[in-house]
Amino acid sequence: MDVEPVSVILSKNGWIRSAKGHDINPQSLKFLSGDSLLGCLRTKNDKPVVFLDNTGRAYMLYPHSLPSARGNGEPLTGHLSMQPNTHIQYMLSAENDQYFLVGSDNGYGFILKFEDLFTSFKNGKAVVSLKNSHELLEPHRIHDVKKDNILAVTNKGRILIFPLSQLPYLKKGQGNKIISIPEKELYSSTPELLRFLIALPEHAYIVLHSGKHPLKLGPGNQKDYSGMRGQRGKKLPRPYMNIDRVELIPIENIDGQG
Repeated sequence: MDVEPVSVILSKNGWIRSAKGHDINPQSLKFLSGDSLLGCLRTKNDKPVVFLDNTGRAYMLYPHSLPSARGNGEPLTGHLSMQPNTHIQYMLSAENDQYFLVGSDNGYGFILKFEDLFTSFKNGKAVVSLKNSHELLEPHRIHDVKKDNILAVTNKGRILIFPLSQLPYLKKGQGNKIISIPEKELYSSTPELLRFLIALPEHAYIVLHSGKHPLKLGPGNQKDYSGMRGQRGKKLPRPYMNIDRVELIPIENIDGQG
């Protein structure tokens, strides 16, 4: 088999297909009525693709086993044995030894390697333990396992930054407490939840987007929000308490910076 770049396309209703090349424009793809794009993953046809469902289970397929993107593809359930009322949330592909940060919205998480997600079983394997129907957060690629920090942001504007080295490497489980959210907040009628869990490269700038109000935190400003794993974190200023997107900018991309 020739090794070629491919784009794996997954719809929200669970239809999968694979297109040759990386020049696919996801916005131009057509879907069955009532369906739309969940993700477009650029990888190579010999690299395993890992799928994570909403219960924290991992499944694995190779792109060369997937239908062509000339049509609408096939239901992913034809390739995997998934439990009723479960759905795929994320697709990942990376080098086997690439580290990822994984966690759930109740404020727990851990570090694992991409290869820890591998399984040959059609029914997958349990990786992230989700308590009380909490949500799996999007896994985040780690740049440097020794030097990165962790950025945790809740949906009520609390932020905590601490060294990634304070979090354990595990193959599966719930992990350790990343940010403290009191139970009365976690299970209130308007719960406070961990919304973003991000591996923060050394010296990177953080841009927190809240509506039309971006807040940029350079390495110096980040110290105001730095602490130890498991602390409560510090509230952002009032206009920025509802963060909808987090952007990281490497220091070499900052104008005027060395």
